[in-house]
Amino acid sequence: MMKKHIAQSLLLMVSALAFTACEVDEGTEPGGDSKPSVTIYSLSTTAPNDPDVDATFRVATNRKTAHLYYLAVPASDAASLSSDATIAEQATTKGTEVTLHTDTVGGGYVADAVVKDMVGDYNVYFVGTDANGNNPVVRSASFTGLEWIDVAKGTYNFDARSQSRLGKPATQTATLQYLKTDPTRYRFKSLYGVGYSLVLNKTTSKGSDKYGDYTFYRVEAQNTPFTFSSYGTVSVRDIGYWQGDDSYAFSQDYGCYIYDSGVTNTAVLNMQLFVSAGSLGMISEEFDPE
Repeated sequence: MMKKHIAQSLLLMVSALAFTACEVDEGTEPGGDSKPSVTIYSLSTTAPNDPDVDATFRVATNRKTAHLYYLAVPASDAASLSSDATIAEQATTKGTEVTLHTDTVGGGYVADAVVKDMVGDYNVYFVGTDANGNNPVVRSASFTGLEWIDVAKGTYNFDARSQSRLGKPATQTATLQYLKTDPTRYRFKSLYGVGYSLVLNKTTSKGSDKYGDYTFYRVEAQNTPFTFSSYGTVSVRDIGYWQGDDSYAFSQDYGCYIYDSGVTNTAVLNMQLFVSAGSLGMISEEFDPE
């Protein structure tokens, strides 16, 4: 059931008019009083929710809107919802009702909702009605959840610096994946926590040694959820980006690469941890598949 796959989060203290966000679908002025109105804003999804498959929306309504529902439908099935009346009926009977809270600035009501586990293209419909369940107004937003394909499960071995700087254990179970819509984009899923994967970009450069043939990958600068001392967010990148010299990225001693044969899917990752003030040092880590 859709309700089992959708969770909602309500932010009670923030006005719908007191933030900067992308407006998805506009209704009438949230404080207007003629008929129910609904305005949808798209917000960034943050942990513990997964931004790859979870979408966060803020919804502002006017005072005539007494009930608010939402329904997430795969885009491929949206054609079966032939009219706003059909959407409203489905949302109010099969969707999820969101509790509205007073918007002290806008004069209407506001609610936040996190719609979860949407893999692929989705339409998310929000339906507002009056106190009697009449005069439904329908607004919609679209969302594309990223579909990642498992390559291998195994053990990720953290460098001593990752253990001391990030508080990571010596080893951790991990999953290597690639993005279905872009087979050159790989990641170790949620290596640093939910929503914080280590992302790698596959190149065409290759090498080989006694263990097998391998392909080089690049690791662009990306944030972790960790901070170091008073210096702020800890980020990670490959040595080539650190040194401003791509030759490091394609060196067996300093690059990041994954084996295509022999010890297939074993990954060797030479990277740098850094903060805005400077380097926290080079790390050499390895992923050992099952």
